[in-house]
Amino acid sequence: MVIRLKFLIIVLALLVNNCAYEKINTPGQKVIFIQEINIEGDKKAAFLMKRNLLRASNIKSENKIIIDMVLDNRTSIKEKNMQNKVTKYEMNINAKVTIKEITKGIERTKEYAASKHYDVADKYSQTINNKKETSVSLVNYIGGLIVEDLKLSYR
Repeated sequence: MVIRLKFLIIVLALLVNNCAYEKINTPGQKVIFIQEINIEGDKKAAFLMKRNLLRASNIKSENKIIIDMVLDNRTSIKEKNMQNKVTKYEMNINAKVTIKEITKGIERTKEYAASKHYDVADKYSQTINNKKETSVSLVNYIGGLIVEDLKLSYR
């Protein structure tokens, strides 16, 4: 009885330890090489997006891709107070991404969108800073979504 119990515990331990669990998103895992990035739209947002995407690129990867992107930045009034003064703006960023696989000749298109609001401050310079922070935040968010999709697609 004791021998069977020990044998059963050893077999279960081996089965549990030998599972094929693998992390999908490890920092050192670079499975794509972005050969070229073409971005139309706001220059600052394009620079930030390009920097985010190139972090996931590895020259040693077999999956070589070209990314074409159109960034659309829009700001609209979200809220006004009783004196008809604007108190909040809403910023929307849309990215239409076309990914071309060089080795396979496949082309895929996907759209990403994100929105966030920012407050109007008493000083104009603080409102501009709020706008910049919101823009950077949205670009980083969309860039992260694109990188995650690329990692999942080319595992």
